[in-house]
Amino acid sequence: MRLGVLAAAVTAAALTFAPAGSPWRWGAAWALLWGLPTLSWGGWLGGDWLRGAGLAYVGSGLATLAMTLLPGPFPADGARVVYWLLAVAPLAFGGRREASPRGSWWMWGALLLLALLARGINLDYSEFQGDEAVIMERAAQALAGNDETLFLHQKGPVEILTPQALWSLGGTVNEWQARVPFALAGGLAVLAVTALAVAWFDRRAGWLTGALLALNGLLVAFGRIVQYQNLVVLMGALCLLSWTAYARRGQLRDLLLGAVFWAYGLLAHYDAVLIAPAALVWLGVAVGSRRTEWRRCRRDLSLGGVLGAAVLGAFYVPFVLNPMFGRTFAYLSGGRLGGGGVFHNSLRSVWVMSVFYTSGYYVAGLIALLGGAAWLTLRQVRRGVRRAAWSAAWLYFLMPWFFYTWIVVDPRTHIYTMYPGAAVLAGAVFSAGWARLRSAQRIAWAAVLGGWLVLVAGYVDLAFVSHHPEYKREWPESRRAWYPEPRDLPPYGYFGFPYRAGWKAVAMLYERGVLHGTYASNEEPEITTWYVRRGQRTLCNHPETYIVAEHVQDEVAIDWDELRQSYKLVAQVTVEGQPKIAIYRRQPLPAGPLRLAVEDATPAFDAGTTVTAQVHQPEHGSHPVNADFGDVARLLGYDLAPAQPRPGDTLIVTLHWLALTSPQANYQVFTHVLEDGTLVAQHDGAPACAHHPTSLWEQGEYVRDEHAITLGPEVSPGKATLAVGMYNVVTLVRLPLTSGGDRVVLQSLEIAPPRE
Repeated sequence: MRLGVLAAAVTAAALTFAPAGSPWRWGAAWALLWGLPTLSWGGWLGGDWLRGAGLAYVGSGLATLAMTLLPGPFPADGARVVYWLLAVAPLAFGGRREASPRGSWWMWGALLLLALLARGINLDYSEFQGDEAVIMERAAQALAGNDETLFLHQKGPVEILTPQALWSLGGTVNEWQARVPFALAGGLAVLAVTALAVAWFDRRAGWLTGALLALNGLLVAFGRIVQYQNLVVLMGALCLLSWTAYARRGQLRDLLLGAVFWAYGLLAHYDAVLIAPAALVWLGVAVGSRRTEWRRCRRDLSLGGVLGAAVLGAFYVPFVLNPMFGRTFAYLSGGRLGGGGVFHNSLRSVWVMSVFYTSGYYVAGLIALLGGAAWLTLRQVRRGVRRAAWSAAWLYFLMPWFFYTWIVVDPRTHIYTMYPGAAVLAGAVFSAGWARLRSAQRIAWAAVLGGWLVLVAGYVDLAFVSHHPEYKREWPESRRAWYPEPRDLPPYGYFGFPYRAGWKAVAMLYERGVLHGTYASNEEPEITTWYVRRGQRTLCNHPETYIVAEHVQDEVAIDWDELRQSYKLVAQVTVEGQPKIAIYRRQPLPAGPLRLAVEDATPAFDAGTTVTAQVHQPEHGSHPVNADFGDVARLLGYDLAPAQPRPGDTLIVTLHWLALTSPQANYQVFTHVLEDGTLVAQHDGAPACAHHPTSLWEQGEYVRDEHAITLGPEVSPGKATLAVGMYNVVTLVRLPLTSGGDRVVLQSLEIAPPRE
């Protein structure tokens, strides 16, 4: 097998030089990053392919992190060598054959197939959603050499590093390619938690545990998008699995692997810390069973701590030293924990979110099984049977449940963390109950359980897999009477639901010059920025184009009255024959409205999704300036219309800013028209028509900032001066220029005589 893996790795590395976007190149990239490392690490672990797959994710992620933090652009050619070495390095070490997980291989295959079907069918249908577009934009920035982009994310870097590595080798990327690693991680997470249930209890417990997680709506949703959640579940379960093995076998390798998996889970998201109580149970068992070998245990624990700290420190040491750490800490401690007290009752939020994502049938059945688990636990603990397993399983569930129900004021979809532990407990009580049933009773119980799982699977198909209808987008018409839902839906936090508006067709209209200039839209800026590469998104009124999508999930306000009164329909975009986007401009097209199918535009758009195309290029405007206001912002340039205004006109000044830091304070921008040093007209306001204040700016971000100055009767024909500056909205103190002064004189204006 070693020679086969080595030959395959050489072939894959060579194929990464194929033309960008070709299936061969993408397949080779996937094999080099995850497929072949799984085989080589699994072989090193003696046939433990599950933990081998986990190490494949860890290795590619840490290597990508190290290369990203190097100064300059991401070393694409060097990355090929690094990824190849990671794929073949374990082949140099011999592995000892270990016992495979208990249970038939067809059980593991069936559970993996069920999980991947729920996560993989129609995976390419939806466009990138808001958070996905942010992640992909940051991946592009990281590949282009923006060393700060990982620290701006306010989360762990793994969800960026994963598609970034694939993109660097593949040359281009589309929705399906970017999501596949996360869908696969979702399937592996199901197997990892199943293996926990088997290790802690038995194979029957593993069956139900795996089925419940394969059909869990939250985990299915997150397995269908570019986000971290399934990686957190996978790494947490692999850590617990490794430390369970260490408690029973005492091998140092198991302890070290657990430390690596947990640390990498923490690099994915802080949610991974919630497995701590369950993990400590098994470390406690390991120490307690080896009291006579305390010195050895202490050495093992020290080595594990050092290794885990090294993995964490690779990112968190430079992050703590970065100014963005303070903003991230304030966001988490204030915005999410809520402040103003220790405990918060979020039961209703948890209930509504759970039912909407998983169905009322799933939640009700799981609660019933947890009730049985509580009764059974009391009996088992009283008899001293499997105390460690039951204790760990309950802590695996209760810690995230308590934290997100009673500590966090705004839990949102982070409640996904409670479901792996809940599934293990449900599997355990099912197994214990099954053993007490007679044959006839087992048939009846299997029929009830099977019918329940079919109902749950039907909801997963309706809400996430099928896109006729698009469940959340077409709510409430999309709901079915046999799936009762809460009266009030979650106010936000919608992930993984099918959603396709047709933005790739809009992008092609800009590529061909049919559309140009500024546009406003009711869609999130993160989405339109990713897809509309050449258009200029504005958050102000009076754009050249309005682009309106139907049934927008997270709608942005636009001036509907202005649209209806002053704009004409010029194009419609269809998805599978249904109109989804309407495009309006002030002047209609001579030949009438166009009708474009997104299916026709998709191949060309995907072929052009290179890093260069997706990295937003700075706009300096028609008048370059390059003036720095302290260390806050650089005014790159501006545009002006009309060039020769008259009294009574509205002078539009469009400023183009570069954020030099991520400001904590809000600064207003002032634009002044002066005659002989006297202020005669002005406009003050937060940037982007008050929609993007400086406290939301990120270092390296380019901001388009429009100001409309009304030239009233105080303005006289003749010479005038246009000046710009910034001031703190609280203290009213102006930001000084590094070159001196507190404002930039942009140009002289020639005010024409008023119209008769």
